[in-house]
Amino acid sequence: INHRYGMVVGYVQSGKTAHFTGLIAKAADAGFRFIVVLSGLYNDLREQTQARLCKELTGTLEDPFGCDLRDVEFSNPWHLATEPGRGRDFHEIRGQHNLEMLTDERPTLVVTKKNVSPLEGLIDWVKGLTPEQRGEIPLLLIDDECDYASINTNAPRQGDSQQRDPNRINGLLREFLSLFDNRAYIGYTASPFANVFIHPDGDGTDYKTLYPRDFVVSLPKPDGYQGFETLFPIDDSTPGPIQIVKEKSGPRKPDLEADIVR
Repeated sequence: INHRYGMVVGYVQSGKTAHFTGLIAKAADAGFRFIVVLSGLYNDLREQTQARLCKELTGTLEDPFGCDLRDVEFSNPWHLATEPGRGRDFHEIRGQHNLEMLTDERPTLVVTKKNVSPLEGLIDWVKGLTPEQRGEIPLLLIDDECDYASINTNAPRQGDSQQRDPNRINGLLREFLSLFDNRAYIGYTASPFANVFIHPDGDGTDYKTLYPRDFVVSLPKPDGYQGFETLFPIDDSTPGPIQIVKEKSGPRKPDLEADIVR
């Protein structure tokens, strides 16, 4: 039995999706056979992440600018339990997929929303396998924007006389993870504060919390990164090639600021 719970912290719009795409590829090479990516709460985010992974990971979608892996021959091609362009999440199409895709040597990818119905569908699907079968399937769960909706906001507070059930999404995530003896949970976020305050030892419920007990990795700022501090410096002494500041007198000139950024 092998459990790993960690978190990766990166700057806003700095390449976190590219980072976990590379991580998934390495995990598949290392023997992880079931990869689940939680891509937010909305269909457009799920579609965006699905398309990105199909271009840059599984090689099953062509990019109009040629930034894809369509011409790469995989020795062990991926199973896709969800696909881009269909506008439907896993729980709406799971009847089309046979559980046998999880029991062979090819890795399986699911990209799903972090909502109750998709998570319930995912749990029901994998419960079709026996505990012995699930024990042979290493799971990697990537939780994108793990500070959003994943946190147990019903966790008991100091002085509470009774334990409280976790909120629904948090409880489903933990239940799903508990179905696999060999699992890794890795949350990605630009704002880690809520996650590091999760109770590390449990909150009175049956399933292990999502506290990043094994590692927290901070990604470096990429070369040429233009973030909030660059565009809106705290003071005039803040270094940076681009600075958008308010005029001390007179109206602002947004068109000029846009030209500076370009």
